[in-house]
Amino acid sequence: MRKLVAVAFLAIFFAGATSSRLLASTPPRSPSPGSLAVEKSISIAVSYTGKDTFADGTLLTCPQTAIHPNVMVPGDVDPAQLYSIVMIDRRASRSMFTLADQFTYVHYWITNIPGSKVDAGTILEEYMRPAPHDFMQHKYEFILYKQQGQINTPLADRFVNDWEAVASAYNLGSPVATTSFVAQLTLNFRTRMFQC
Repeated sequence: MRKLVAVAFLAIFFAGATSSRLLASTPPRSPSPGSLAVEKSISIAVSYTGKDTFADGTLLTCPQTAIHPNVMVPGDVDPAQLYSIVMIDRRASRSMFTLADQFTYVHYWITNIPGSKVDAGTILEEYMRPAPHDFMQHKYEFILYKQQGQINTPLADRFVNDWEAVASAYNLGSPVATTSFVAQLTLNFRTRMFQC
């Protein structure tokens, strides 16, 4: 019995050592679809209701995000360059409590921003507050892009199948900076209904 235990221990030990060596020698993977490689010298800062900017990935309630955010672009921004800021949810749906039809929903889009002067930009798509359609946490991304020229044509539909294809069609370059928050449905104990 002791021999069997010793053999099992050695097998586990060597398997762990081998997997550690494999992990150490595995080259880094390229970014997964939907993950963004961004420039480090420019950032994007977002706040709601005049409060401090939130850290990337912060959980916010829907009432906290009911009115349009204050967006700033600190950092080494070219004042002669036009930028776009987009807010998207990549797990949106046209109907409640379904996973059948997943889209990216464009919640907000400001174009033609000269340098860091966000207030001087053009609101291409008015702000639409978060409205999760299921019980999962939804990630709301703010993405800063360099523009190749003026953008003045609104989307035909805010629900899009492939955001990267839309960004390419609008001649947006690679993402310059990004931040995000998460929100989800909550239970209203008074009404016993889920709400955002």
